[in-house]
Amino acid sequence: MRSAQSTNCPSDRMYVAPRSSRLWAGFVYILFFMIYAASFVWLLTYLSSSSPLSHRSDILFTYAVLPDVYWTVGLDRLSAFFALIIVFLGLIVQVYAWGYEQKVGGFKGFFEGLLLNAFIVSMLLVVLARDMFFFLWAWETMSLLSFVLLMKKGDEPAVAKAGTLYVIMTHTATGFLFIMFLILARLSGGSTFPEMAHMRFYIPPSLAAGIFVLAVIGFGTKAGLVPFHSWLPEAHPLAPSHVSALMSGVMITLGYYGLLRIVYDLLPPAPLWWGILLMVIGAATAFLGILYGLTTSNIKRFLAYSSIENSGLLALALGSAWVAKAWGADELAGTFIAAFFFHLIVHALFKSGLFLGAGVIEHVTGTLDVDKLGGLMRRMPDVATMMSLFFATMALIPPLAGFTGEWIMYRSYLDLLRVSPDVLGKMGVLMPILVLAFSGMMTMGLALKHFALIFLAAPRSKEAQTAYPASIFMRLALYVVAFFLLVLSASPALTYHLSASLALSFGLMPREPFFTEFFPLWLVTSIPVLLLVFITVRLKFGRPKVVHEPIWACGISPHPHVQVTSYAYSQSLALLFKRILGFKIVYRRVSSEQVDEDVKKYVPVRLFHQSKLKDWAYEGLYVPLARYIVRASERIRRIQSGNVQMYLAILFSVLLLLLWWISPRFWR
Repeated sequence: MRSAQSTNCPSDRMYVAPRSSRLWAGFVYILFFMIYAASFVWLLTYLSSSSPLSHRSDILFTYAVLPDVYWTVGLDRLSAFFALIIVFLGLIVQVYAWGYEQKVGGFKGFFEGLLLNAFIVSMLLVVLARDMFFFLWAWETMSLLSFVLLMKKGDEPAVAKAGTLYVIMTHTATGFLFIMFLILARLSGGSTFPEMAHMRFYIPPSLAAGIFVLAVIGFGTKAGLVPFHSWLPEAHPLAPSHVSALMSGVMITLGYYGLLRIVYDLLPPAPLWWGILLMVIGAATAFLGILYGLTTSNIKRFLAYSSIENSGLLALALGSAWVAKAWGADELAGTFIAAFFFHLIVHALFKSGLFLGAGVIEHVTGTLDVDKLGGLMRRMPDVATMMSLFFATMALIPPLAGFTGEWIMYRSYLDLLRVSPDVLGKMGVLMPILVLAFSGMMTMGLALKHFALIFLAAPRSKEAQTAYPASIFMRLALYVVAFFLLVLSASPALTYHLSASLALSFGLMPREPFFTEFFPLWLVTSIPVLLLVFITVRLKFGRPKVVHEPIWACGISPHPHVQVTSYAYSQSLALLFKRILGFKIVYRRVSSEQVDEDVKKYVPVRLFHQSKLKDWAYEGLYVPLARYIVRASERIRRIQSGNVQMYLAILFSVLLLLLWWISPRFWR
């Protein structure tokens, strides 16, 4: 056990399990780190060597589980792309979890390491599955394992509520997917994806529309699309940070993997209204997601709302590709698909980095409330530097990769305006442009708000004042994510080439990148020159002299609690959209314990306010539905009277109904 050091932090936060006890968990993390590293190299080789024009799925093996029930595993470029992201984040998480779980040793640490990697492997099986039975099994396994990881603190009421909501919504979504696959299997006469693909052009349009709607509901729930998003802001803040990074960086994007697999492999070409529907859902998701992020002071809850917003942007790009294809602009459709994959890569990197960074902050301070933080840049300068990079990427600061992905979308929408066939189409294209502009503006302000409240100003609590440096393994994971994010930002053409090759595998040729428009030669060459001039001046003249003077605070001593709070940053916007958000403020007076002695005679009490947010989808849709189901269940339960004659009568009635249903088919 390591004792508390000179950081004056509580000893319970510094506790580390004995080295011999931590070896059990370390063995798991090292083993899977090597497996994921080898897989990462192999997948990179596969993507670079396979032809972008081929969308053929290589069947690796087929295993008969039961008669006429097979588990088929295959690989193509789409599967390899998602598997590459999964194993990369799996690599990062192995390093991070080794430091995050230092308090856990023995068999418990070994079991938690196995559970975490079982979750990662289940996501890999989802993208490798090539038949409905194996896909649904892997999908449910992924959902159940993420639920178990979420319920690590299941004794807390908030965790129990979030876990219950998550498991109900994810199982309901799986039910829609099961119905969808049953219809496809009935039409094709087989359960494997290649067998279903043979019948894709013979599916009636009305039936294809029903299958598409089932896919949007089933996969959209996992992707966090409105109105199926309610589980996401409840689950992500309560899960361990490395689990949240996997859920936000990879798991929600698997909803889009499933949608791409169904639409491009198993259904006829998407008509115009499919793209319009997905664009409307994506616009609503992006708009509401970033609005909900206004009202929270919890770091991880804000990141969860940001994931909803980015999921909406992905839906916008994918729906726009189908609209462009329906309008005959194949090149624009390919560009939207490339922008979709580009943004997916960037989001997986910066959002996982932000969740891991939030875990570091929670680990060393014990809180995720930004109103109790502040001044952490002095305590953790390296973490603050990397988090500034992640927040800047989220805020679309050029020339970082986050700006690059959305710039491709902006330019594509301007070109889509020119090819739209009528005035109504042009007005429809303006909607995603306005949503992109609004979400970008709001994201920039909220990213600045959270970085300033966490790392700048003065500490607002004892925990922030006594924060100690985090484990080297946790910081090393942040270093790796930051490094790759800088590589993507410095060489956007590399990422765009990979994204364009995936668009080519769907038979769509994207346009050339627009990088020269915001990466002109003079800008690229001036950045290192200006940096060299700055270093030369700094070395020659040294650091400027800093004079420390007391702050004037209207005649009273400054106090950390008079700083701007999270709510004060976004109050005006929250009140502006209060009818959409269901936002209201509750005021009450409490005794003043944190007011300075010299002003207590002027301020005997302080006014405390609490903001409340109404999730219209949860409270307006799911709560009434749950109440109706409970009432219906109570009425049905009356049948369970204990009377054998009643049970026999019910069985006889059901038998008569079945005979009535099959009798015309039998006699025909």
